[in-house]
Amino acid sequence: MIGSGSIKDPIISLPEKILRDLNLAPGERISFQFGLEQFQGQIQQVKSANDSPRFLLQGRRELGLVAGTKVQLSKTDGGLELGPLLGILCSGNPAELHWTELELARGIIRLGQELGIVAYLVSPDSLDIDSKQAFGYTVKDEDRTWYLEPIPFPAVFYNRVYTLPNPEAVNRYNLLLTLAEKEELN
Repeated sequence: MIGSGSIKDPIISLPEKILRDLNLAPGERISFQFGLEQFQGQIQQVKSANDSPRFLLQGRRELGLVAGTKVQLSKTDGGLELGPLLGILCSGNPAELHWTELELARGIIRLGQELGIVAYLVSPDSLDIDSKQAFGYTVKDEDRTWYLEPIPFPAVFYNRVYTLPNPEAVNRYNLLLTLAEKEELN
């Protein structure tokens, strides 16, 4: 089943220990990378119900994160890096794939949610390589529905393509392989 509607959570909660380890302070504006895209955020401090401090990284809605997903966080020279963002590259969208391939993708997505790896099912047709725009399919909780969301362009792909439905998809797929050979993608 394929659904629509937003499941994005524009706020990433950061424990106080992580902020200390990364030398970040409330009010600080930072840039962070997710996939191949750069975003701007601000560290905010809020009081929770038990009056202990909680810090939030307020990002943009285009992150495409499912609420409650764990995300790995690391500090780089340019700011922070979230992810990794993994594109499970398949031949088509969920309505066009065999159930065994859907179960594999669903399992990878759920495992990623536990490990801090953000994974989406993508196809060559859901990727605009020139403008680095992407749409990906994900599942949430025990729901069997696939949700299509705009996502940052993945920097890492797990290639599961075995056949492609049309010449345009073949061209996009070949361009992805060329970019990977040039080490612009992983």
